Amino acid sequence: QRRNISNLVYAAPSMLCFMNPMLENGCPCSMPAPIYFTWRWLELTGMLLIAYYVNGWDRLAEIFADDMPIVEFGAGATLVWTVLLPIIRFAFADHVLFKYSSEMLSDKPFNASQELLREELMQSTSLVSAGDGAYSYVALPSQDDLPKLSANEQMRKIWRQMMSDALILLEQASSKKNPRETDVAVKEPAPPKYFINLYQWGHGLLQDHEKTVKQRSSVEELFVRTLCLGTNIIPTNPGSNWLSSIGKEKHFRFLEELRKSMETIAVQQKGLEHMSNFLKILPHWDQWEDEEMDAKLYKEKALIVQQLGRRGWTTLASSFYKQSKLLLEGFDARPRSDAKGAKLPNMKPKHWEEVGPRQMKVLYLLWHSIPDKQRMSTTDLEQLFRPGIEFEAMLDGADCSLTSAYAKNDESKKNTLELCILLSEARQLGLQLTENEKKRRDSLWKTITESAKENIDTLVKAVLDAKVAGKPTKEMQRLFDKVEDANRYIQEEKAATIGPDSGEVKKSRYFWAPDLLAHASAKKEEANKALLAVQALETQKRETQRKEEEEAIKQKAKEEEMKKHAAEKLRKEEEAQRARNEAEAALEEAEEAKEELEIIQEEKEEIEKMLEQAHNETVMKERRARQAVRREKLKRREMKRLFKRQKIKNSNGMVIAVKVSEDIDSFIDYLSDEGERFMSTMAEWLKLPAEAISGDEGIDIEGSFVGSVTVDQSVIGPAKEMWARLQELETKAEGYRPLRRTTSGLTIEILDFDETKNKFTARFEGKVSGMLQDQDEQRDVLEEVEAQLGVAAEALSLADIETIRGEMTYRVFVNITSVVRKQLRLEEAGEAEPLSLPGISCSLNWDKEDEDIPDDLTDDQSSLAGDDGRGLDVIGEGSEISDDF
Repeated sequence: QRRNISNLVYAAPSMLCFMNPMLENGCPCSMPAPIYFTWRWLELTGMLLIAYYVNGWDRLAEIFADDMPIVEFGAGATLVWTVLLPIIRFAFADHVLFKYSSEMLSDKPFNASQELLREELMQSTSLVSAGDGAYSYVALPSQDDLPKLSANEQMRKIWRQMMSDALILLEQASSKKNPRETDVAVKEPAPPKYFINLYQWGHGLLQDHEKTVKQRSSVEELFVRTLCLGTNIIPTNPGSNWLSSIGKEKHFRFLEELRKSMETIAVQQKGLEHMSNFLKILPHWDQWEDEEMDAKLYKEKALIVQQLGRRGWTTLASSFYKQSKLLLEGFDARPRSDAKGAKLPNMKPKHWEEVGPRQMKVLYLLWHSIPDKQRMSTTDLEQLFRPGIEFEAMLDGADCSLTSAYAKNDESKKNTLELCILLSEARQLGLQLTENEKKRRDSLWKTITESAKENIDTLVKAVLDAKVAGKPTKEMQRLFDKVEDANRYIQEEKAATIGPDSGEVKKSRYFWAPDLLAHASAKKEEANKALLAVQALETQKRETQRKEEEEAIKQKAKEEEMKKHAAEKLRKEEEAQRARNEAEAALEEAEEAKEELEIIQEEKEEIEKMLEQAHNETVMKERRARQAVRREKLKRREMKRLFKRQKIKNSNGMVIAVKVSEDIDSFIDYLSDEGERFMSTMAEWLKLPAEAISGDEGIDIEGSFVGSVTVDQSVIGPAKEMWARLQELETKAEGYRPLRRTTSGLTIEILDFDETKNKFTARFEGKVSGMLQDQDEQRDVLEEVEAQLGVAAEALSLADIETIRGEMTYRVFVNITSVVRKQLRLEEAGEAEPLSLPGISCSLNWDKEDEDIPDDLTDDQSSLAGDDGRGLDVIGEGSEISDDF
C-alpha cells in the first residue's frame, strides 16, 4: 500500500496492537513471514533495551522479584513461538490474506486502501490454490492436487459467485417471491411467571434481530447492498487492460437487475442517494469491444441514467443540477465524429443504429425533464448539454434515425421530432451551438419538414386520385381521415416549449416550422373540398336514384291499388249478393220467430198475471194473518191490563200512568231492560218493596217519528218509476210528499229522497207505538208504502229512527193504594220529594187511570192475564208478582 500515504499514520499502532500471528483471519494487513517475525523480535529487543537503560539490571531484578515466575514463563513462551511460528507459517499455513466476506463487501464502499488492494489483486498473476470453500483462497499453494489459478482469476471467480447470490436475493425481493412479512398474525406466548426480567431481555433481543432481518431483506436495503457490492468489485482501470472483474455477462445481469428493481419511487430515491456508486459501475467506452454484450451493457447504462435523471429532476428540481452534471459526465455521451471531447469507438453499423438513437433519446428526455429551464443561466445549461459534444451526439443520433432501417418507424420519427423541439428551445434560450451544429440543425429541420410535407402531399394526392377514379364516398372518407390525422398530429398543441414571456406554454410539435403548419392546413382544405365535391355528386346521384325508385314504387303501388280495388269491388258485390240472400232467409225466419215470440209473450203475460195474482193473494193472506195475530195480541194485552186493574182494585191497589212527551227516546232506552230499573226507582220512591210494583207489557205513543227508509236495488232493480213517483209527489205538494193513510191510522209524509244512496226519509204520524214495538205491524205499514210507490214487496226497510215526537204513556201497577195515595198527596202538596229519573222529565196522574173495570169480566177472559192463569195478589200476604207481568 505504498501509494496510500495516509496509511503511515496507522501503520505503527496497527503493528504494535493489532497483529495476531496465530489467527490470520481478521488481521488488518499482510506481509511476508520473515519480515513479520523480524519486526516482532526487534520490538521485543527494543523494549528490553529501553527497560535496561532506564532501570539497570539490579533495579529490574528488584522490580520483578515477586513476578519472576511469570516473567520466566513469558520468556519461555516467546522462545517457543520463535521456534514454532516460522515452521507453521512456512510449512502449514494456507491463509495469509485478509478475508472479505460478501457482507463486508456490501456494507459500504471501499476506502482508498481497499481500492489499492483490489487493484493489486486484479493485476496479480501469482498462482494460488482454489481452496476448499466457495470464498476460499490462499497465498501459496499447499496441496498439489488442487487446481492452480492466478490470484486475479481466483478473485474474479469468488466475486462472480458473490454477485450471483446478491442478484438472486434482489430478484426475489423485487418480484415478491420471498415476501418479507407473513399475512398470518402469530400469537405471542404468554410471559413466564418466573425470571420475567430475563424473558423480557431475551424477547426484546429477538424482536430487534427480527426487525434487522426484515430491514436487510427489503427491496430498498437489498438494492443498496447489491449496488455497494458492485461498486466495490466491478470498477476497472486502464492498468488492468479494462478487464471486468466479474465478466461482461455478469455485469450486464447486475445492471439489468438494478434497473428492474428501480420501478418503484422508493428504490429510485435510494438510487439517487447512492448515485456516486452508480457512476462507478457504469460501463466505459474504453471497454467497448464491438460485441453484442457491449450493446446490451450500453442499453442498460442508458436506461439507468434515464431513470435517475428524470427522477432527480422531478424530485429535487433545480437542486439536482450538480448531481445531474455528474450523471451526464458518467453517461459520457460522445459524438461519432471528432469533437471537443473524445469520440465514440468504432462499432458495427447495427450497433451504431442502436447506440446513436438511444444516446439521443436519453439526452432529450433529460433535457425535457429539467423544470424551469428559462430560469437557469445559459452557462449552466451549456455545462450540462455542451455544444460540440451532447448536441453533436444528439444530431448524430438523429442522422442515424433518419438513415437507418428504422427510419420509417414511429418511434424513430418521434425521437427526431423531439430533438427538433429541443433544438428550438435551445435557440430560444440562447445556447450557442457550433456552426456545424447549426447547419446540421437547419438541415434536420428541413428534412423533417420536407418529410412531413411529402407525407401529407402523398395522402392528399391519394384523395384527389380517388376523386378522379370515381371512388365511393366511403373510400374517400377513409383516405381523408388519414389526411386529417396527419394534419391533427402536426397542428395539435401538446409540446411544452418556451414562450416569449419566459414561461412554458403549449405549442404544436412543429411550431418551429410555420410554413409546414400552413401547408398542412391548405392541403387538408384541398382534400376536404375534393371530399365534399364527391359527397355532393354522390348525394345528387343518390337523390336522382331515390326519386326514380320512388316513382317506380308509386307506379307499382298505383297498379297494385287498381288491382286491389277491382278485386275488392268484385268481393263486395259477391258479399252483397250473399248478404241479400241471407237477409231474405233471415227475414223469413224473423217473421216466423216473431209469430212464435208473440205467442210466447202472450203466454208469458198470462203467466205473469197469474203469478202476480197469486203473489198478491199470498201477500194479502200473510197480511191478514199478521193483522189477525196482531189484533189477538192487542186483545190479549188489553185483557191482561184489565185483569191487572181488576186485581189491583180488588186488592185495594192502584194504576199509575207515567207520561213522557219530550224525552221519549231516552225513556224507551230506560225501559230497554223490561222496565226493571224504572220499577226499582218507583219502589224506592214509594218506599215500597220491589215486589209491590209491576209494569205494563207495552207502551202507548201518540205522536210522530222520522225514519230513514232504505231501498234494496237487488229486489226492485233501477226503480226509476219509484223515484219518478216521488218527484211527482214533490211537484204536487211543494215540499212534503204525503201518502195515503194506512189501515192502522198512520199518516205518512216523504220529507226528502236521495236516489244515489237508494234511500228516502219519511215521517210517520199517529199511534206509532205499534210500529216501533211490533215488527209485523212495521212490515204491514212498509208494504202499504211499497204498494203506493209501485215497488216490489220487501224492497223497503226501516233503517234508522231519527226523531220521536208526541206523548208516551207507560202504566205501573201498585197494589198498596193507601200508601200510594198518601205519597201522591204529599208530592202534590210539595211536601214530598218528587219522582226523579236520570235525564228524563215526567209527570204522575192517577185519577184518569182509575177507571171502572167491567163487571162482566169472566173467568175465561181473566185467564188471559198469564200463560199459567195466575193473577196479581195483594202485597203483604206473602205472594210475589208473576214474571209474566
